[in-house]
Amino acid sequence: MNSFLFNILIVLLTSVSVSQFCAYSFREYGTMTDLELIFSLQIRYLDFFKWFYKYHVFEYILFAFMILSTIYLLCRSQDVNTVEYLYNKKEEEEKHKLK
Repeated sequence: MNSFLFNILIVLLTSVSVSQFCAYSFREYGTMTDLELIFSLQIRYLDFFKWFYKYHVFEYILFAFMILSTIYLLCRSQDVNTVEYLYNKKEEEEKHKLK
């Protein structure tokens, strides 16, 4: 349950930045849509969010998550629950039983 809630937290933290990134990247395709209306007019000019949109904070958060995830996955050598690891472990146990 804890890992499920943590994954949901990550999804919720990045969903706004991914939506904003897609809205700005594909601006030509999203003209006259609700997403453009929300990000271009309504949220951008709210007093609280004005600073976030001016300095592209949400895009930097998305980029930071990407960099941290890449570093973590490069540093972590092997996932202990992979099928190959479990198969090798089972083979070793069978070899020890035969001896």
